[in-house]
Amino acid sequence: ELLQVRAPLGELKTGYSVMNDLFFVSEYMVLRDEKILKEASLMTQEEKEKVERVALNFQFEGKLTCVVPWGNGHINDTYLLTYGIGKMGYIRVILQRMNKNVFPHPVELMENIVNITTFLHEKIKENGGDPYRETLNVIPAKNGMPYFKDSEEDYWRSFVFITDASSYEMAENPEDFYQSALAFGKFQCL
Repeated sequence: ELLQVRAPLGELKTGYSVMNDLFFVSEYMVLRDEKILKEASLMTQEEKEKVERVALNFQFEGKLTCVVPWGNGHINDTYLLTYGIGKMGYIRVILQRMNKNVFPHPVELMENIVNITTFLHEKIKENGGDPYRETLNVIPAKNGMPYFKDSEEDYWRSFVFITDASSYEMAENPEDFYQSALAFGKFQCL
């Protein structure tokens, strides 16, 4: 059960989900990012409920404690979901509605993604890497498919959220260029 707490942003230590100006805190959660609070406050109740209904169709573990829009993309609708898993903490996942105007063949798209990520997963392991941090990891729907089709004919997919990772819209300094070149080179060697 969620506890209602009023606290300044910097003082919130145990968790979050935002509704209006109140923080709803679930035990075992840790708030680390002010962006999550800001994004959650922009989401309509109707949108949140739709995402929660879709999430019920995926193989997620734990209790859903937070749903927020995620990223800066303009093609798909992307959400970060947080699940509390008892005293073990929490897990975050990405849930994404695929834009059917841009991707008219979502089933084939997801088949390709599964084939590529399966291949990359094995290659990364062979090279001593961490496939859970170095490639996408698809979370299947409850029917075993790598996507879910809702009643409005929208296709959804889900991936494990890669914690403590960064993505950039553009390089902020020469080191960013260098690191991206290293990552690209490593990818090309797979």
